[in-house]
Amino acid sequence: MGTRVRLYLNVVLLVELTCSCLCVYSVLANNTNNDDPGPDFILNSVMATYDRKFRPNTKGPPTVVTIDIYVSDFDSVQEATMDYGLVIFLRQRWNDNRLQYNASEPMVLQGDSANLLWQPDLFIPNEKKGFLHSVTTENRLLRIYPNGDVFLSSRYSLTLSCYMDLKKFPLDDQICIMQMESYGYTTKDLIFNWTEKDPVQTEEDLKLPQFQIRKHETESCTKQYSTGAFTCIRARFYLHRDVGYYMLQAYLPSILLVVLSWVSFWITYDAAPARVALGVTTILTMTTLDSGIRATLPKVAYAKVRLHS
Repeated sequence: MGTRVRLYLNVVLLVELTCSCLCVYSVLANNTNNDDPGPDFILNSVMATYDRKFRPNTKGPPTVVTIDIYVSDFDSVQEATMDYGLVIFLRQRWNDNRLQYNASEPMVLQGDSANLLWQPDLFIPNEKKGFLHSVTTENRLLRIYPNGDVFLSSRYSLTLSCYMDLKKFPLDDQICIMQMESYGYTTKDLIFNWTEKDPVQTEEDLKLPQFQIRKHETESCTKQYSTGAFTCIRARFYLHRDVGYYMLQAYLPSILLVVLSWVSFWITYDAAPARVALGVTTILTMTTLDSGIRATLPKVAYAKVRLHS
């Protein structure tokens, strides 16, 4: 009888010890999860009361967005349409205190998750056309840091207008700009700033068919409209035209034609038809050569440098 009682007491003690261990483990697990919860829990808890229609700190100071761009490709500059193409990584950083959470690592989300957040209403005034790359997936990167900092990177292809002064063509230099403004927020609500270090970065082996990128500069350009003052930043690309193509396709053929026309001085005085034919042929060839070059240029109200002058 005593043996059975002792056995029963041992079983009860074992069960109580097991329950105590399970309770301690559960408390520790809950504490651990509260210190560093999972991304699903964080995202759901943050977005439960989030409204993307309003900017961060709505009634406070303006939201500051720092921007930098990485130019991965610089397409051919088109004189006829006065535009140029860029493939860029547009990187934006701002702080949204509504997105703060308790964790040690940032959340890395798919690009389409950015549609759930407030984003700066950035637009490019001198854009003719452009699109966000989506092969094989939408080319966007979104990171949300525990302190509420947001990093958004997007890859775009853009065709931008660039007014060119062709008075010295083809010995000319051009300045093409990329300008970014806020569409709806005035400077009381939103401010764009370039990052302090390397605001414009380019591919190391970036080359253009007819131009060299001498340098690039950045500046601020707040715009004043009838609806208010709007934040603006601008990048300038200084381009120098390589004259090699025109030396081979225009200057050298023109020189050869002029030298060929001198043959008429050695033709006998009596062979008038031959002298006339050679002179007319030279003039027609020069005119055709000049017209072919000018066909690629816009119709402007000033005289461009003649290739055969």
